[in-house]
Amino acid sequence: SGPMPTAPMRVDDPLMDALEVRGPRVAPDGHALFYWVGEPGIVGDLMLVDLTTGSPQLPVLLSTRGAGEALVTNFEWSPDSRWIAYEAEHDQPETFDLYLVDVSGAVPSPPVLATGGLFPDGSIQALRFEDSSSWVYYVAPQEDMFPQMYRVDISGSEPGPPQRVSGDTGFLPGEIIPTRDWSMVMYTADDEDGRQLYVVDVSGEEAHSGTQPISR
Repeated sequence: SGPMPTAPMRVDDPLMDALEVRGPRVAPDGHALFYWVGEPGIVGDLMLVDLTTGSPQLPVLLSTRGAGEALVTNFEWSPDSRWIAYEAEHDQPETFDLYLVDVSGAVPSPPVLATGGLFPDGSIQALRFEDSSSWVYYVAPQEDMFPQMYRVDISGSEPGPPQRVSGDTGFLPGEIIPTRDWSMVMYTADDEDGRQLYVVDVSGEEAHSGTQPISR
């Protein structure tokens, strides 16, 4: 038989006794974890805990752009454990944009607005990192009130500008469906004929989307 488990060790801040802790996420490489903490409700803070020293370190605030405004859902690690993506109303009241934090260094980077600003009262409908961690995809109402699919290049030192993936195809309900090698992405969209299925070639630097559904 293997060694006995150690005694449980508290990793959140003991000063936060009156707050809720939800959604802990361990990095794919195991070097850290983050969790949401806040009063019962929908917004709070994201905290990062270093796990590389053998015992958990004190939590570090991730959502520094506007403390107490990170959504209780829609936060993820990138597969390479470099980026944390989360949704918050840091810049526009009642509007939950997508933010990215680079945690590859000794100190997390300040949160970067990935969406470029959503339509007022908008929020992220779907969020997904590409398996290679070169892109992060999201569905949100950015140019107008109708959600569309976008992606952001995260392969460089800083996130690139948003690039629209979906064509002029009406309302997207919020599904991101990649092929196994991420050369194509499929999505459904509602038009005058109902909900249709579309496919986009995302293998190059620019996404190429057809406006005719493949389900017709």
